[in-house]
Amino acid sequence: MSDAARAQFRDRYGPLAIIAGASEGLGQALAEELAGRGLDLLLIARNEARLGDIAAAIGGRHDVKVRTLPLDLTDADAAPRILAAAEGLEVGLLVYNAGAVRNADLFLDQPIELPMRMIKLNCMTPVLLAHALAPAMCERGRGGIVLVGSTGCFVGAPRIVAYSAAKAFQVNFVEGLHAELSPAGVDVLSAVIGSTSTPGRAREMGVRFDPARDMTPEDVARQIVGAIGEGPTRVIAKQDSGLGALAGPWGAFRQSALAVVGAAMKGFAARTSKG
Repeated sequence: MSDAARAQFRDRYGPLAIIAGASEGLGQALAEELAGRGLDLLLIARNEARLGDIAAAIGGRHDVKVRTLPLDLTDADAAPRILAAAEGLEVGLLVYNAGAVRNADLFLDQPIELPMRMIKLNCMTPVLLAHALAPAMCERGRGGIVLVGSTGCFVGAPRIVAYSAAKAFQVNFVEGLHAELSPAGVDVLSAVIGSTSTPGRAREMGVRFDPARDMTPEDVARQIVGAIGEGPTRVIAKQDSGLGALAGPWGAFRQSALAVVGAAMKGFAARTSKG
């Protein structure tokens, strides 16, 4: 990337990017990609030692400031702790890369705590962060919010019921938020990714890399960062395998439907709720 392009990206989405879910795989690749474009980083994940290693390596390679916050994003105080860590800093970009599936059990065979954690991780925490960080972005007239989703959002899926539902929530949330914030200059993107080879997937689910099906984290990260200003919904998947084949028509439908709904909602007057 040229110095001019790097400066332009930093002006648009900097100086600081928060990356939630950054200890390995796609999160690490996103950190590398954004640091390469000149952004300082606040990296969040549970693995404190791993975060420290990544921060030192990336900061040294790209001459940017990299902060870390060891944190479980399902904790009740996760959002307030993230906001406290970023207090006094200008956050130009939020990348929420968290919420991967960790089991494939039937819904009724799971303790209810597991689907509730999935909802907290994919829905509640990113909504709290977006609500807190977006006002300053709107005031500045620039910035971005990215939620990394999954093609699991295409349909309610057995054995990952709460996961597929939570990922569908993310898409709808982002599309509505994009319609509201884009006039203020804030980009909002739902990056719906297909099968991606990550250390976590290999370790926890035993799935090996298949070049005919899988993307690498580095390829996915480059496409996500390149598409921040092209929201609200971008499917990033190999489109000749699995659910990727639905990406083209599904994306076109989402764009058309959002335009129709957005036009219809213009006729609704804002109301103040009185409890």
